[in-house]
Amino acid sequence: MTDRPESFATFYAGYLAEHRHAANRLLHLLAKVAALAAVAVAAWRGSVLALLVSPVLAVAPCWLGHLLFERNRPTAWSRPSASMLGYVVGRLTGRSAARRGDSRPGRPYYSVLADLTMCRDMLVRRGAARRAARE
Repeated sequence: MTDRPESFATFYAGYLAEHRHAANRLLHLLAKVAALAAVAVAAWRGSVLALLVSPVLAVAPCWLGHLLFERNRPTAWSRPSASMLGYVVGRLTGRSAARRGDSRPGRPYYSVLADLTMCRDMLVRRGAARRAARE
């Protein structure tokens, strides 16, 4: 065992692996939308309550997704600063971290567009399965 802290690239590869289940990613997307809606309501109505509720709306569905579908504990529980950094890097770049020694970015992973595409594909598959079951 080494005392050297793991690199961000190593952490981020594991972070991405903890977000593979489609239902978990859907909950992450819904959490973002709900939190943004709460912030919009807070700005529009001047509601302090909506502003205070927005962080809960941002994280509670995500934690449920990890517990129910991924069957893991959210990284934010054990490493909140690293989790936030992973989220910010994914948001700003829309890509996974570059591999060590490789300046090219990794595959697109965590962006709103990727979440929406995943949700569309999930709904299309569900519709096709229902049609096949009726036939």
